[in-house]
Amino acid sequence: MLSSDWVKNGQVPCVRRKEPTQILDASGNQIPTSGLHYTTTVNMYIGHHMNKMRFEVADMPAGKVDSYLPMSWLKDHNPDINWENTSLKWRSEYCKAHCLRKERRLEFITEDELLAEDPDNIFVMGMALYTDHDSADIKIKCLPEYRDYADIFNQEKINALPEHRK
Repeated sequence: MLSSDWVKNGQVPCVRRKEPTQILDASGNQIPTSGLHYTTTVNMYIGHHMNKMRFEVADMPAGKVDSYLPMSWLKDHNPDINWENTSLKWRSEYCKAHCLRKERRLEFITEDELLAEDPDNIFVMGMALYTDHDSADIKIKCLPEYRDYADIFNQEKINALPEHRK
């Protein structure tokens, strides 16, 4: 559902129904001024997630709410919602098939975040340790495919590099 003010200000094309339909909120109450108009199909983007949908239009408290997502949308897309940092993650098979870009993207995360992830959805390309203060051989700490390049992480070689220019 989109706010009628937001639809008007954004000049989103709408369709007026010949006969109003009843639109209910999550508690089963009819939403005032709803059921008269809906938008044409629009592309909805939330970060790298995109889907096409139509929205019902209704008056909402000015400046407080611009939209509500319907329960049917939430069930289909099933996002992981982090209320604390106001973020969404998309893991559902529906989104993988219909809404997310097909190419891979890199995301740098902490070790704690990595351990909290579903192992079936994680592809580790490599890990490096940058805190080898004793200049020890870190080959044993590298993934096997990177051991030939372990010397670039050696503290002595790092210290031998020229200073950065401004």
